[in-house]
Amino acid sequence: VKCNDAPEVLRALWAGGVREFDTASIGEVRAVKALLPRARCHFMHPVKSVGAITEAYREHGVRRFVFDHADELAKIVAATGCAEDLELFVRLAVPGEGAMLALTGKFGVPVEDAGALVRAARGYAKEVGITFHVGSQCVDPLAFARAISLAAEVVRQVGPVDHLDVGGGFPAVYKGDE
Repeated sequence: VKCNDAPEVLRALWAGGVREFDTASIGEVRAVKALLPRARCHFMHPVKSVGAITEAYREHGVRRFVFDHADELAKIVAATGCAEDLELFVRLAVPGEGAMLALTGKFGVPVEDAGALVRAARGYAKEVGITFHVGSQCVDPLAFARAISLAAEVVRQVGPVDHLDVGGGFPAVYKGDE
């Protein structure tokens, strides 16, 4: 939703069959749910306030949350009242190679620390996943392959996960960048 939250775009996506939306703020969750009440939102920003988590869970039916730190996991669990229907995703830190705007160092847990978070999430979640974001405007398709390989390393450490979310970073052509 962050890349284009215009109501016309969201309605067109819904008309085209999209039923699930990646949201990065409680404002985006509110906007999607106000426009498309049956849509399913995923709260995929790794840093969220307790109030935003609580509202997303209790008022908007959000069940999928991302985190990259044990403190954020504890915050999600507490804000949802130890809910048993959570879908929790560990966000990996990945190299920003090939991205116009690398997010390296901003979000994500290193591979060597991710296994502990996946294991911890299993104690609270109905489903567990791994996610990453290769950086904005990533023009190198191999960046996605490298990130998937890092996710596979975590899976080798901790066993299967329910989901792999490739995050974002897909490039778009902007006028003048042809």
